[in-house]
Amino acid sequence: MKGVKFDLLTNSRRLLHGDTLHGLESLDPDLAGQPLSYYHETGPVGDVMRLTVAERFAAEDPYVKNGLVKNWRVRPWTTVVGETASTPVR
Repeated sequence: MKGVKFDLLTNSRRLLHGDTLHGLESLDPDLAGQPLSYYHETGPVGDVMRLTVAERFAAEDPYVKNGLVKNWRVRPWTTVVGETASTPVR
């Protein structure tokens, strides 16, 4: 069942299809237009965007462009330190 649900606790609106969350929107004016959930910088699309930027950067490296580096790949970082660490060490 498709539907939009309002969450008074988080002041947000959720777009659902069954149990699948397809979108999340804050109703807080200060957060209007900011991507949440899937499109958030820490969500799946954010991961892809960061990798795409890193791949473009690596492809423009002079060693790569001039054939000195023949093979390379970009892999996601696993951060362990800082407030935004994906796998914090405590």
